[in-house]
Amino acid sequence: QIRTRRRAAKTSTALVLVCASAFAFFSLRPPELPPVTPPTPSPTVTYSAGGITIHGIFDPATAPDLPGTITSLDMITSIEGWLSTSDTEAHTLDGGQTWIQEPKTTNDDTISLPVDFPILWRGRAASSAQLGAGISNGVPTVVFANDGAPISLGGTADDVTGTVRGNEVTVMALNGKTIISVYRGNAAGFQKISDGGGMTVSGQPIVLPDGRIMVADSQSRWQLSEDNGATWKPAGMGLPNVGSLHATRTGYVALDLFRTGWVAISPDGVTWQKLPIR
Repeated sequence: QIRTRRRAAKTSTALVLVCASAFAFFSLRPPELPPVTPPTPSPTVTYSAGGITIHGIFDPATAPDLPGTITSLDMITSIEGWLSTSDTEAHTLDGGQTWIQEPKTTNDDTISLPVDFPILWRGRAASSAQLGAGISNGVPTVVFANDGAPISLGGTADDVTGTVRGNEVTVMALNGKTIISVYRGNAAGFQKISDGGGMTVSGQPIVLPDGRIMVADSQSRWQLSEDNGATWKPAGMGLPNVGSLHATRTGYVALDLFRTGWVAISPDGVTWQKLPIR
């Protein structure tokens, strides 16, 4: 009976030690950390108004800042393009996602037009025919490379700008930056389609797929016309300010977005992609 009591006492002591050890182990072991969730990239900002959409970029802080002010961007194909600033040039081979500073080596294949007045605007029809417009003796005039004979548009002006959609050419006669006449036509001839509504234009107009004309005005706003430039209305507050709009060989480019040097490209003038460079 005494031995039984001793065995029971030893067993109880052992259990106490095991429990104490287990308590100490679990008490001293650091708590497990919650699983680490990888950070989610910030969603891109989208700007939209008047049926026009501009998609932003993930992290504007990582975009290279080229020396000088971006003055032109020509997308030769959907992936290759050249960008010029007042101080340097840059080349992209991935649709504008990355850029390498280097001198421009691609020939832009611009040809001389057979006229004796300065060419102030150049375009290219879907047939690849090059054309241009300028002021001849005070009169806005268009010339096609393949046809040679200049086409006088009538009236007087001191500047011109224009755009081509397919083989249809739209030319705006300007006094300063103010549109005073809008013409539309082709190598067979032009007709006046409006007086321009007194709108100002920076760069070149864009004829959208639905027939509307879009310009950047002198107040950095996107302006739209549904009646060939007779009247205009702002696209809306949802779009950032823009310096000027221009055609490229594969679409269009918006320069000086936000008036802070950003650029965006578009194949049709409706959907734009901001590029990670300024």
